[in-house]
Amino acid sequence: MGKREPSKFVEPTALTGEWLDSRETYFWHDRSPWAVKHAMEKMMGVLLDRVSEDEALLTYSGRTSSVGEGRAFRLRFEAMIGERKLYSLQVQSEASQKWWTEEQFLAGAERMFGEWRARLEVPSGEITWERASWERYREVREESVAIAKEAGGQRDDPATVLALQKSVIAGLRAGHSFHSSHKEGWTSICFDGRAFVRYDEGKHPKSERFSREAQLLACVRHFYDGESRRETHPHRPSEVEVWKYILKQLRR
Repeated sequence: MGKREPSKFVEPTALTGEWLDSRETYFWHDRSPWAVKHAMEKMMGVLLDRVSEDEALLTYSGRTSSVGEGRAFRLRFEAMIGERKLYSLQVQSEASQKWWTEEQFLAGAERMFGEWRARLEVPSGEITWERASWERYREVREESVAIAKEAGGQRDDPATVLALQKSVIAGLRAGHSFHSSHKEGWTSICFDGRAFVRYDEGKHPKSERFSREAQLLACVRHFYDGESRRETHPHRPSEVEVWKYILKQLRR
């Protein structure tokens, strides 16, 4: 028999402290701070909010946490050097010593940060800070802040959402259906000529009938909630985009 590999899981210890780790890198990016923030959120899977206390430099921060561990993120627009935009990313990790060994914790922190850093354009030489233009920095910062305000003020058009929902209902009544296979079996949502019905087959088979269109729409919206935002995580797509996605899932 070959040598048995040690388990990656460890028994809880009596330790009550936390392991801590902090890593930071500078990187170049040609896009605006608002666009870079959006891209970094998708890359790291965390939403970032502007740090209002930092008025001079445009800074965003966010945090993720799960049982026994967490990470704090800081993205900062550092400087305009020539026509290039310089940013910094800082990640502070922590984990409970009760559930993680120091070796496990540091290896995980290094791996995750290394994966993110590898996707960035890290400066290859010394940063020429003396060439930075504060005037140009302020211009780019204010442009980005204005874009953020405009994006935050955008709202879904209820009429468009309603029109898409009506198309979903019409499609079901015309004989189309929603069908999805998953690890526990499959789910089908259709119209049987009298009512809308959801069928679940697998480990726990069941069926559910909806006499009202509003009930059916709520069911479909919930069913496709996670799937409709898979490509935008951690951002939530607009309701218009969600119902466009749902409409595309109708099959004959």
